[in-house]
Amino acid sequence: MSGTHHDSGKTYEGATDGELIQAWLAGDNNGLSELVARHHAWLTASVRYLSFGERDVEAVVQDVWVDVMRGAGGYRGTGSVRAWLETIVRRRIRSTWRGRRVRPQVLTETMDETARVEVGLAERVEQRLALHDLLAALPEGQREAIWCVDVLGLSVSEAAEALGVPAGTIKSRCNRGREYMRVRLSAE
Repeated sequence: MSGTHHDSGKTYEGATDGELIQAWLAGDNNGLSELVARHHAWLTASVRYLSFGERDVEAVVQDVWVDVMRGAGGYRGTGSVRAWLETIVRRRIRSTWRGRRVRPQVLTETMDETARVEVGLAERVEQRLALHDLLAALPEGQREAIWCVDVLGLSVSEAAEALGVPAGTIKSRCNRGREYMRVRLSAE
């Protein structure tokens, strides 16, 4: 971690994510605060998908932010911060899995009583669960590629960087995975 941090009162509206990291490393807590504000919801969704269960999500998210603070000096400024964050998320989750010696599972969402009354919501939840089941049935490489590109919205090059494979591999895995899902959905 960087040395003593202070609050400069400066705001970073319009700053790039890389500039936020540099501001934080230079001692301005507002840089880190803005980075967290921009990426916390996305990071939580990513952890929720890749993690063990709802009870673990916030603890893992906090661990990821600690990893970000410790590793911020290692961000080289090449590639997107989101791809860098995705790499940190994956490392943290793999570390957590190894520590618990259990396999990850795709999480499903449950509806509360009031949501069950709403037919439209129930249909959307059923569709989402069906997609989660299809994703879970894919080989890990295809599932990760589709998650990064189609769910998290990373570009092919960002996903390649986050997963540590060539961009062509990401394209191929996405195409094969999407075709499998398309065939399964049209058969139902």
